[in-house]
Amino acid sequence: MKYKYKLQAASFKLQANTGESLKAKAECEYKLHAASFKLQVNTGESLKAKAESEYKLHAASCKLQANTGESLKAKAECEYKLQAASFKLQANTGESLKAKAESEYKLHAASFKLQVNTGESLKAKAESEYKLHAASCKLQANTGESLKAKAESEYKLQAASCKLQANTGESLKAKAESEYKLQAASFKLLANTGESKKRSFILLFAIAFCLARCTDNKAQFNITYPQPAPDSLPLVFLPGIVSTDTLDFNSTFSVDGKTFYFSRSYNRRYVIYETNYKDNKWQEPVMSPLFDTLYSNTDPFIAADSALYFISNRPKDKSDTIADYDIYRLVKQPGGYSAAEYLTGVNSDSTEYYVSVSRAGNVFFSSYRNGNLDLYMSTKTANGYEKPATPVPVVNSPYDEHDPLIAPDESFLVFTSDRPGGKGEADLYISHKMNGQWQTPAPMGHGINTNRYEYCPYLSPDGKYFFFSSEFNVKWVSSVVLKQ
Repeated sequence: MKYKYKLQAASFKLQANTGESLKAKAECEYKLHAASFKLQVNTGESLKAKAESEYKLHAASCKLQANTGESLKAKAECEYKLQAASFKLQANTGESLKAKAESEYKLHAASFKLQVNTGESLKAKAESEYKLHAASCKLQANTGESLKAKAESEYKLQAASCKLQANTGESLKAKAESEYKLQAASFKLLANTGESKKRSFILLFAIAFCLARCTDNKAQFNITYPQPAPDSLPLVFLPGIVSTDTLDFNSTFSVDGKTFYFSRSYNRRYVIYETNYKDNKWQEPVMSPLFDTLYSNTDPFIAADSALYFISNRPKDKSDTIADYDIYRLVKQPGGYSAAEYLTGVNSDSTEYYVSVSRAGNVFFSSYRNGNLDLYMSTKTANGYEKPATPVPVVNSPYDEHDPLIAPDESFLVFTSDRPGGKGEADLYISHKMNGQWQTPAPMGHGINTNRYEYCPYLSPDGKYFFFSSEFNVKWVSSVVLKQ
């Protein structure tokens, strides 16, 4: 073993005194340290000596990669191994906490760089970035840096934590807790600078309020469902109350679960009705007093913030002479709802139908814009919605697509289409989002699609039941059908 090491040492010395390329010299240096490391492993040397040897091995490997045409990924992998060896070396020495923390920081920096140059998921990259900032925070804690520098480091850590939560399936509460910590770190940072603390304090309070609301989510969704409740086969919902011998369709619960809104054909118009849970039963429905009776109002949807979206053929202003449907919104206020608000940035000169809003506030709807009915999305911004609304990729076809149901976290999309291959006049289809991309839609099964027309999909706010309309009735079924 010692002979092999001496051989590589002599070879390296020879290369150093020739006109060989940098690559050849680096290869030789790498082999030298590989032999040295192998020698240390087979001797009784201390952990420190072995770690030093392993470190030199990876340093030479990294130098070799730098002089080749290898990919960024290969070089990043090499740099990561180098920093891992450096960290291992520090762990076996009497170095200061600061030196060890610096080494750990470099290790996670290399790990993060490696993730960036691979095809890893957003979650994996976010986890790596989080570890990087955690190490940075640990490094700051062991130095004489100013309070401002330490606060900046803590802020980056919490930002990475928040980003990590955003790319996982964690609950609203977990995400809110992470965002709260981020704002707390931001507030601490401002406290150690000359910046105004007012804005950060307001943000901190707002997130704390949101956290309290999210913690109480289960109490919010206290819906008393009629019995018997369905399993994997649909049942008619509240027969004789919601589902009658008229055209009844649409489904949406209030956030507190005490009111159920649906639509009904009445006197050649579409009217939104409501039934309220009172005295331990669902009451006879009445025309909802929230909507005027001069025009058709239909397709109600209540978002997570209690805003009530619907469509109406009312004129948007006095100059509007086109009798088409547009999307409106009622904003929840103390004691009731605001006046109907026309959604600028979402609506167009064409007809808009059926609204579904994600937890992020993005609006999904259907519209006649390019000669047929397609699905569109309007992204929520600080000042309203991005213009113009964009077609939802993958799911649209040369046929009609309408009545979207977007998952609260935008992980799946259910809609109606009359495309060929279905069971009836129009069927419900589902598309799941994977790695940020919508997948090819598949028809829903389990007794949902029939030889009739299925439309108006809806998910109860507690996620327990899937609602849809068929044969002039509202039906419901266990939400397990969305996962099968």
